[in-house]
Amino acid sequence: MRAAADPEKFNLLQATHVGGCRFAASLVVLPQRQRYGRLSPEEAPAFLATLERGEIYVPAYRGRPDLPEAMQAAEVAALAWAEERGIAQAHVHIDAVPSAPPRGGEELRVAARVGGRVLQLRLRAEALPVNGRCDRLAEGAEPEMTPRWSLAAIAETMSRGEASK
Repeated sequence: MRAAADPEKFNLLQATHVGGCRFAASLVVLPQRQRYGRLSPEEAPAFLATLERGEIYVPAYRGRPDLPEAMQAAEVAALAWAEERGIAQAHVHIDAVPSAPPRGGEELRVAARVGGRVLQLRLRAEALPVNGRCDRLAEGAEPEMTPRWSLAAIAETMSRGEASK
């Protein structure tokens, strides 16, 4: 990353922990508070070019910690859907999402507007292995199965205007 970044445009800082182990990101972009993970060295030029344009690098995006977890999952899914169709990120809007934490097996429907299209995103709370603390990793403890929101399905629906035609 350091080799690909223009120091006049990017101030790179290295840290041992970013946001704690539980939701640790490989990279955090400030002041936007965007979190990124699993970014390979080969992706650095595309990642930096995307940031220069003021956009989100969707392939490695993990969300913004200031949003409820369900909203983060919905935003990532809608941005990926829009990118696949060449729709600008500025045209992605997620409806309000409850901030309650997920419970195993629970489902949630979220609406999004992408350009002139309306999407219905179905999120599912899946139990995933989470290592919440570094000391537990060092002890060799098993990860805790923790419910996390993930995309179950995404479908384009008719807008109200189209339905009345």
